[in-house]
Amino acid sequence: MATRIDGKALAAKVKAQTAEAAKSLYRRPGLAVILVGNDPASRVYVTGKDVERNWVYIGDNEDLFSRALEAVDLNLIACDAIPSPLRCTAKIRHSRSEAAAVAEQTGEDTLRVTFDRPQRAIAPGQAVVLYDGDVVIGGGTITRAL
Repeated sequence: MATRIDGKALAAKVKAQTAEAAKSLYRRPGLAVILVGNDPASRVYVTGKDVERNWVYIGDNEDLFSRALEAVDLNLIACDAIPSPLRCTAKIRHSRSEAAAVAEQTGEDTLRVTFDRPQRAIAPGQAVVLYDGDVVIGGGTITRAL
């Protein structure tokens, strides 16, 4: 003779057991962003991270733009130093065009670059490369957007 089972009750029991087991396997994220549809007004972007606090900052597209950056590990190729503010072009991504800027050496191996126009998504860890026409002046590793 066949045994009759309550499918809904069994599914609820399995679901509860699975949820309890899953809790011990991972920590749930503290932030979730759900985009419903394709409305540009509802889009948000990661604008910054604080790894020590485990925080992520979000904002609108406008919040991604910065006028300046700081960089370390300065590697000058065309000169030994940048003694005064230098008009040049700078590139922050390989797929981007060079942008007009002023570069200032702020320390032995540190650099500040101020762009004529705000640049989108300047991110720590990326390289900034300085140019004088076709000549590479040098570059560094971006530490923060200003």
